[in-house]
Amino acid sequence: MKICIDSGHYKNYNKGAVSSYFEGNIMWKLTNLQKKYLEEYKDVTVTLTRSDIAKDLDLSSRGKKAKGHDLFISNHSNATTSETTDRAVIIYPFDDKNNSSVLGKKIGKAITDTMGLKQSYQMYQRKNSSGGEYYGVMRSARSVNCPRYYILEHGFHTNKNVCNWLLKDANLEKLAKAEVKAIAEYYNLKKKETTTSNSATSDAATSNTSWKNGDYNCKVKTKANLNLRSGRGTSYDIIHTIPKGTTLTVNYCLDNWFSTYDFGTLGYLCGDYIELV
Repeated sequence: MKICIDSGHYKNYNKGAVSSYFEGNIMWKLTNLQKKYLEEYKDVTVTLTRSDIAKDLDLSSRGKKAKGHDLFISNHSNATTSETTDRAVIIYPFDDKNNSSVLGKKIGKAITDTMGLKQSYQMYQRKNSSGGEYYGVMRSARSVNCPRYYILEHGFHTNKNVCNWLLKDANLEKLAKAEVKAIAEYYNLKKKETTTSNSATSDAATSNTSWKNGDYNCKVKTKANLNLRSGRGTSYDIIHTIPKGTTLTVNYCLDNWFSTYDFGTLGYLCGDYIELV
């Protein structure tokens, strides 16, 4: 099973009703979380259309990265003139190719229920003047024969409540898990077997109870060389080794493991080896 996920826009693109919200930044976080949770399943390979949040990529090249993949998803939040609009919108193939609406509805329900949106999700299709896909990224995904492709609008960032909800890392974790669960159930994916280890490592010291679960979004400094991992725990792959004395921004803490986006992708580090600056 090969899945291609598109973080719809680049860094600081599309400011929301709340000043700290940017569609490009939030969808980048969500995309990386989806990748992380999808890779917990057997025989699943995830490709991202962009490796750098700061680079703007054209619609055609992003959509064409779906070549050879079973599923393509482009993550967005929507905008309108009415602040009260909060629904999720699932944009799916104009001809409901391969009954794409079935999975689309599952994802729409997962987004709506998880975010607590007041309005029902909307299933939406649109053709261009030639009778093909209106949206360029979907048109390109179709041109390389991707069997199912979608644009997922995670509420409207012209709604302050939607912005405030999506700005919390803990909520993005819940949202990614819910969407991945919907995909896994549709494709009947099975989770990988997990193994635990009792061996001590440089990033697995006794839990530091001074770190409470929650949002931090603050600067810290590493007290030792520290492994940045792909998930919360030493069973996950090492992405990068952060040198002692490095200053970085950490976001959400859960069970003494912090998330950070400071190294070009979502990573996690143990709270025992950092201090506030």
